[in-house]
Amino acid sequence: MAKPTYEIQNVVASVTLNQKLDLEKIAERVPNAEYSPEHPGSPDPGSDSFPV
Repeated sequence: MAKPTYEIQNVVASVTLNQKLDLEKIAERVPNAEYSPEHPGSPDPGSDSFPV
């Protein structure tokens, strides 16, 4: 019997920080991240970036 293979495709985590975060500044400093408050959670189709 062949050994099963697996691939992690998505990881979701949450945390309570009790402080405000500057998402625009975070998106500027994290490679392949973008901040779009008008369309939260909607990355540009075909883009290699992920929403912050």
